Amino acid sequence: MDHVTGPSTARRWAFSLVAMTLGLAVVEGGFRAVGAVLGTHQSIRSAGVSGSGGPVVVAVGDSVTQGIPEGRDHGWPARLAASTGATVHNLGAAGRGVGWMVDDLDRRRPGLGSVDIIVAMVGHNDCSYLADLASIHMPDAPTVTDRVRRGLRTLTTYRVLLQVVARVRPSEATVPATTRPADGTRQSDHCRTMVAAGVDALAARARALDAELVIATYPLPAHRDSPGQRVNQFLDTLLEEAALARGLRLADTRLCFVGTPPSDWHQDGVHLTRSGYARLGDCMAEVLGWAP
Repeated sequence: MDHVTGPSTARRWAFSLVAMTLGLAVVEGGFRAVGAVLGTHQSIRSAGVSGSGGPVVVAVGDSVTQGIPEGRDHGWPARLAASTGATVHNLGAAGRGVGWMVDDLDRRRPGLGSVDIIVAMVGHNDCSYLADLASIHMPDAPTVTDRVRRGLRTLTTYRVLLQVVARVRPSEATVPATTRPADGTRQSDHCRTMVAAGVDALAARARALDAELVIATYPLPAHRDSPGQRVNQFLDTLLEEAALARGLRLADTRLCFVGTPPSDWHQDGVHLTRSGYARLGDCMAEVLGWAP
C-alpha cells in the first residue's frame, strides 16, 4: 500500500492541482481580455451619445436613466440633448448598482473627452431589497456561503459557467422571502451608507474630470402607490441629504411631476412612458438652466 500514498503520488497530485489552477487562470484571463476588448470597442457607441455641441453631460443611473422600456432614443437624456443641443452620454444601465456605475464610468472615461456635468440618479438597485418601505430594515448579515458566492461572482469564468448551466437546466425565478423586523419603521443604515459612498465616489470622478456633479431625485407618480415608488421616496430623501451635506446641486425632479397624468407612467409606477421621459428631460433642462 505504500506506493499509493508515496512521494511520487503526492507529487502527481500536486502537479495536477497546479496545472488545473494555471489552466483556470488562463481561461479567466482570456475571458477578461475578450471582455475588455469588446467593452472598449463598444463603450461610447453603446452610451447613446446625442446632441451636436454645447455643454457635455454624462448621465449616470439605472433603468430610468437608460430609458427602460422605451429605449435610449426616447429616454430623458436623449430629450435633454434634443431640446438643448447639449452632447449627452447616456451611461444608464438597468439593474446595476452604484458601485458598478462608478466602475463603468472609470472604464469609459478615456473616450468621453471633456465633460462639463455629471448627472447622477442612483441608488434604486442598491436598495431594492426594501420591498416595502413600511418595514425598512437592515439586511441579514451575510453568511459564509454568501461571502463565497460573492467572491466567485467576481470571476468571469464562474459567471460564464452559471450562464451555461442556466441554459442547459432552466428554472423559474423566485423571489426570496423577507422577514419583517420587529421595528418596522427603522431606517436602513445599509442603504444610506451605499448611497453616501456612491455619491462620494462620483464626486471624486467629477473632480478628476473637472466637471460638476448634479444629484437627481427620482420622479414619483402622484396617482398610485407601489413598492418601487416607496423605495424611490426613501431614496429621494437620502439623495437630497447627500447633496446638501456635500454642497452639490440637487435636481429635484419630483417638482416637475406634481399633477401630471397617469399616462406618464407604466404600470409598475417606477418606469416612465415616452411622454414621461420627455417631461423628465425637459425638467432636467430647466433645473440645469437650459430650459427649452
